[in-house]
Amino acid sequence: MDLGRRWAKPQRFQLQDIEGFNITDAAGLADGSLLVLERYFRWTEGVKMRLRHIPAAEIAPGARITGRTLLQADSSFEIDNMEGLAVHGAASGRRCCRLISDDNFNHFLQRTVFLQFTLHDTD
Repeated sequence: MDLGRRWAKPQRFQLQDIEGFNITDAAGLADGSLLVLERYFRWTEGVKMRLRHIPAAEIAPGARITGRTLLQADSSFEIDNMEGLAVHGAASGRRCCRLISDDNFNHFLQRTVFLQFTLHDTD
């Protein structure tokens, strides 16, 4: 089958909702997999964030995907309302993942936070 034709039109797949987190951003990796940034907020629980990896092999039309959680944090860590995600190659040859939050001009309740992590290949 010609993969170019197979994916010529947009296709839908579903990322399984886990614990009420909401997707805020996603970034594609060179191998065709995805990183997905999610956030969660409740006045009674505070803010949480999660980063999931979706392997390319699981991405298919109609698929319901869970992926693997790479990172999950709550307000006991130096996070805020994490909204943005970018992946880039570092000078060392490793891949870096950058996350950012926005204070939404509300300095009383929110902060702008910039986080950077190195992505390591694992089994």
